[in-house]
Amino acid sequence: MKERLKLLDRIYWIRVVSSVLAGLFCGVLFNLTPQPQTTISILLAFYVISSIAAMLVDRKRITGMVKIYLHGIGTFIVLWFTVFSLYLTLVYALS
Repeated sequence: MKERLKLLDRIYWIRVVSSVLAGLFCGVLFNLTPQPQTTISILLAFYVISSIAAMLVDRKRITGMVKIYLHGIGTFIVLWFTVFSLYLTLVYALS
């Protein structure tokens, strides 16, 4: 049980870090070429990358595939949007 909780914590923090990176990356790209489909595709790409990283962390399949895919998805989307908006706000405020 403790091992499962440790794995879920790792998966959660993988999602947090990848969403912050995705938000910054989307902010930079949106500043260069303002196209919304680019940011959505980058968001999905980073989510797939975080899912692959979560699968690599859980090699024994202790948590289950559904939990790997869905654990931390809400935080991922909200944090991505927050970092993305904050980056664009700061860039436009400082220029």
